[in-house]
Amino acid sequence: MKHKPYGWAVEQYGYGIFGIGKTKKEALLDANEWVGPGEKLDPEEVHGPDHRVDGDFRFVLVTKEVYDLVEQGYGDRWFDEDEDGVLYVDNE
Repeated sequence: MKHKPYGWAVEQYGYGIFGIGKTKKEALLDANEWVGPGEKLDPEEVHGPDHRVDGDFRFVLVTKEVYDLVEQGYGDRWFDEDEDGVLYVDNE
């Protein structure tokens, strides 16, 4: 099933979402507030949505429900991913 993308996230694959935004740039800026002290994510080191290596950072599209949950502080939970690479909440 396909899900409607609402925004972008920077996800550390296998761990959680570090930042969200309407654009990749906004998501990266948000993520940089949450990485370790003195650290900063280099946009060149953040992979595309098809990159699924445990611990690596990647840009992914998210639904509004995921976006809202991350804004509320639930970025550390596991979200499902549809065939187009959009992260969503499985309500079943």
